[in-house]
Amino acid sequence: MQWQQLVDQSIRRRLYRTAYRVLGDSGEAEDTLQEVLLEAFHKSDETEFSPDVPLLRRMTLLRAIDRLRRRKLIETLRATDEAIVDHAPSQSRESTQYGVYESGCS
Repeated sequence: MQWQQLVDQSIRRRLYRTAYRVLGDSGEAEDTLQEVLLEAFHKSDETEFSPDVPLLRRMTLLRAIDRLRRRKLIETLRATDEAIVDHAPSQSRESTQYGVYESGCS
């Protein structure tokens, strides 16, 4: 497949729809499509690489799944951070505890 065919609108639309179905977000689907096309362009210099539509769809699907995993990981980390902050002792309680401790030792 020639590079000109690769950037054909119909192929781009199919790849975009694949990414959008997985991610559910227009911006992330567009970013995924750009990453896949850029990777295909760089690999097109290699003699063994022939980017046909099924291969590009597979690359798009895998890249979209990777983005989805990263998104879920980030959401999990944020939730964990919020839970830690919610369970941390408040500043005023902590200073009172230290004040009592310090005055009790004197």
